Formats: sequence, structure tokens, C-alpha cells
Amino acid sequence: MTTIVTAAITRAIPTSSSARGHFDEARALFTEAYSLLARADRTEIDACAVHRRAAVELLAGNPQRAEEIERPSCAQLDHKGQTAPLASQLTVLVDALIAQGRLEEAEAELERAVAILRPEDVDAIQSQARSRARLQLARADIEGADEAMRIAIEYVFRQDMLEEQAENLVLLAQVKLAAGAPNEAYQAAKEALSISERRGHDVFAERARELLRRIGGAPDAWSAPVLVDQ
Repeated sequence: MTTIVTAAITRAIPTSSSARGHFDEARALFTEAYSLLARADRTEIDACAVHRRAAVELLAGNPQRAEEIERPSCAQLDHKGQTAPLASQLTVLVDALIAQGRLEEAEAELERAVAILRPEDVDAIQSQARSRARLQLARADIEGADEAMRIAIEYVFRQDMLEEQAENLVLLAQVKLAAGAPNEAYQAAKEALSISERRGHDVFAERARELLRRIGGAPDAWSAPVLVDQ
């Protein structure tokens, strides 16, 4: 089995499972895919797969496990001087720390990421801005969160990144709701739902539905059981 094929397995299949909310299935698929790899192949693709494993744990509401997975991977990238992937992967660690309420640590890791950001790296720019918005929202700095989300939204729509677009729009809706702007929150959540359904991302779709229910603008047809707690 070639490295390209095995990389596709470890990246695409578990991501699809986690998008549907099947987190145990995603974990099992990662384990199975790794068992099929030669040792050299594991080393070669580990950097691109580890942050996806951590992202699965974040989606599953297990930020401590996400940190345990992501922190050594970031340390390895840092040791190797691989700053391009590190600039993006650090945001997964940042989000895991925010979810645990460790905001000062999260800010320190985010500043590490900002320091190595390349101006042409659209994915890193949008993911760092999204993480900053999460951090500011956790600190009740709504203005700061809104400013960061403007950047995140601008850059995420420069590329065809449906999953990231949906995630950013869900967060934008949360920020707008906290800012007392329910109409803007509704529009962001509605767009997040549309993109999530096209992408087949059940988790973000349900988060968007829950926001729409909280705002009070969701049609009855959208009132499905909640898959993931916020």
C-alpha cells in the first residue's frame, strides 16, 4: 500500500466519520489505518494525520485528549523547523486549551503561531483568526471576537473549504448572538446549516440548528435531536 493511499485513508475516512458524529468509528478507523502502515509510512504521514485525530476529539467534546494528541505533534514540528504546518496545527492546541478554560496558555500558544505565520498561508490565517475569536469570546471581549471573525470569514471564503466555512459561520453566529445582534446571528447560522448539509457535516449542521432554535428563527422542520452539546 503506497504512502499516498494510506495518507488518504488516515485523513479522509476518519474525518468523514467524525463529521457525521460517529466519533468512536473515527477513532477505530485511525487505529485500523495505522495498523496497515509500514513504520516508515507512519512517520511520513503522522504530521498530517495527528492534528485530524486531535480535531476529532475536539468535535467529540474531549479537549483534554485533543491536547494530549496535539501537543507532542506540535513539539515535533517545532523541533524539525516545520513552521508552515505548525502555524495551523497550533490552533488545534489553542482551541483545546480554550475549551478547558486555560486562556492564558491558549493565548501564549496562539502568539507562537502568529509569530511564524506566512502571509500567503490562507488556511493558517483563517484558523488563527478563528481561534482568536474563540479566545476573545471566552473572555467576554465581544468586540475583539467580532473583529477576529471578520478576518476568519474573509479568508476562509477565499478557498473551497466547506468544513472550515461551516465551522467559522457557526462561531460567527455565536459571536453575533453574544453581541446582541440576533438577525446577523440568524443569517450566519442559516448559512452554516446550508453549507454543513452540502458538505454532509452532521455535527456542524446540528450546531447551526441549535443556534437557530435559540434565536427563535428555525422552521419546525429543522427541529431535530441535538447530536453535540455546545
